[in-house]
Amino acid sequence: YTLTLDEGGLCESSDTKVVTIVPGDGVGLAFTQLYLSDTAATVSLPVASPASGSWSGPLTINGNEVDVEGLAPGDYSFTYLVNSLPEGCNSDMFTLSLLPRPEVGLTNDSLGCANVDCLDFTATGDIADAYYWNFDDGNSSTLASTCHTYATAGNYTVGLTAYRLDPINDQPLCTSPSVSTQVTILEPPPSVGIQASRDTVCPGETVDFS
Repeated sequence: YTLTLDEGGLCESSDTKVVTIVPGDGVGLAFTQLYLSDTAATVSLPVASPASGSWSGPLTINGNEVDVEGLAPGDYSFTYLVNSLPEGCNSDMFTLSLLPRPEVGLTNDSLGCANVDCLDFTATGDIADAYYWNFDDGNSSTLASTCHTYATAGNYTVGLTAYRLDPINDQPLCTSPSVSTQVTILEPPPSVGIQASRDTVCPGETVDFS
């Protein structure tokens, strides 16, 4: 496109400017944000268009792959640049966020009676995004802290796994090392009652109890 400016009068002057609008929408990336666990080894950079550009960033880039093994959790930003496009639409940025793998422990009650006691279980350590308790009797819980009543006496192995979730789609990125504990459930105590030979007596009299 050509823009011309004319200034009339005794001393006429003019200027012309040519502006080129390139086809397409400039640089485009398939996605601009990616979350991974810090246990990941490599990551593929997003597909970019046009394909004539190049990536730059804080890490070594091999083709379209970046080695992220052993990196500390945090944000790492990369720029895709197409030199043949005009400034303003010749680049886009991609951010890789490495999230820490959760490390958890647990505290719990270890002894109770069947159908009577609700045993307390609490996740400790890193704050995770999701939890899964396996109570070893066909039941489970997804709470960080919970209690559980067993229906049958016996010894049970209770397991806990924590998850780091993708903030975009809530899908698991990684799981913690699983931890477990043993609980013992006793038979419920027998029902007991007291019987008295008489409910009302005078001082000095005898009452039989059974």
